[in-house]
Amino acid sequence: MAIKRSKRMEVVLTLAKRAEDDVAKQLAQVQQDVNQGEDQLRQLQDYNEAYKQEIQAKTQGLSGQDMIDSRSFLQRLGSAEQEQQGRITQMRAIQDSIRQQWQLKHHYRQSIADLIERIRTSENLAEEKRLQVQLDELATQLYLRNQA
Repeated sequence: MAIKRSKRMEVVLTLAKRAEDDVAKQLAQVQQDVNQGEDQLRQLQDYNEAYKQEIQAKTQGLSGQDMIDSRSFLQRLGSAEQEQQGRITQMRAIQDSIRQQWQLKHHYRQSIADLIERIRTSENLAEEKRLQVQLDELATQLYLRNQA
């Protein structure tokens, strides 16, 4: 007996599911990277704020050079924050791209699953018709035998 079309299509569905899962793993990894980047940015911002408060509390006792060093350090912290924000922006763009890929893979897999279901329905209807024809033939044969 030949393998049904719906059964053959399950291989395509398996491959589509595997591709969707691979992209989902990539998306999860990028999401984790974005979360870590955001945590690092918050840490930089918190440290920057704490350092500013510390400098403001010591303003009276600082020498000119200490003030210059503190401002320079604050500028470097600001630059580090901007760089981190840029990295987060890039990671989010990558995340959006991967999310779009996942959506395409997901819709493709869903379409294949829907197609397989329609094929199965068609196959079941064809099988029911075939069985009904056989039953009708058997009933006719039985009727003719009983008439003879």
